[in-house]
Amino acid sequence: NNKNFRIDKDKFHDDEFFKKVDSFENFYKSKSSINLLLGSSVVQNINPDVFGKNWFTFCNGSQNIYQSYKFLNHYKDSTKIDTILLSLNPFDFPFSYTKNRSGARPMLNRNFHIFGKDSITSIRKLTNFKILKIIKSENYPRLENILLSVFKKNEVKTMNHVTEKVYHGNGFVTRPTPKGIDLDSLNNVKGMRAFKKAGHYFYNVLDRPNLKYFNLFDELAKSLNVKVIYLLTPKSKYYHLKMEKENQNVKLKNLLSMLKQENIEIWNYENVNIEDKNFNSFYDDTHLSLEATREFVKIIKKRLKNSF
Repeated sequence: NNKNFRIDKDKFHDDEFFKKVDSFENFYKSKSSINLLLGSSVVQNINPDVFGKNWFTFCNGSQNIYQSYKFLNHYKDSTKIDTILLSLNPFDFPFSYTKNRSGARPMLNRNFHIFGKDSITSIRKLTNFKILKIIKSENYPRLENILLSVFKKNEVKTMNHVTEKVYHGNGFVTRPTPKGIDLDSLNNVKGMRAFKKAGHYFYNVLDRPNLKYFNLFDELAKSLNVKVIYLLTPKSKYYHLKMEKENQNVKLKNLLSMLKQENIEIWNYENVNIEDKNFNSFYDDTHLSLEATREFVKIIKKRLKNSF
């Protein structure tokens, strides 16, 4: 704050996001119609080419349904969209994104202001304190992160570790995906406090979840005559245990009941067990490992094929 130590904020700008935007605008110009995979990091590692050459993925960390709405609304007159496969998460249903905020929660991606500024998309400032936390966590890892790296059989990465990313024309970014870890071993080391996603995902979500942001997206898609498939991805047993411990399971039950009353197509794989003796299925509470992602994609691809 007193300017004695300068932090280069440009180092932390999300260049990947803007490359995806450019890639998308080049993609749809060469197509008479397209299909979209939208959502957060739970589907970010799915290469849309497995579904067909007309599929594009615009998925980003913490991307919520309101931001997917902003994206769709921005491009609604630019291209014809046939089908959207959109991941749903509890953080798509908070009573507010702007009120009662705590750090990065309710979850959102800070880049969507380019599709139109409003009270939600303007929540994007990366403070010096946040940057210092990033530097600290990457250069001075906590003990549990070191232990976690042992489970992954991978070294702890620092700011000096550079990973080359390959950008495809379908919005997909090739990057090393964390291998699955033994969540049981992690639980033995750290206990249930190692699993935080349930609390993060359900922040600001009431017992009767708010469908306002969902309805904005769904009504826009229907007005454009776009077929939307809402997807709930597999979650680990520890996510469900933590959700039950924190009484979040009531919210999920109510949410699913409310969604059933809507005129929508929803594919619920929350409790699908993707297990194999040759790999661990998750690299944290909610994110599938690379191997499990491949198995899950097979399920989705087959169901997509049968739905048309």
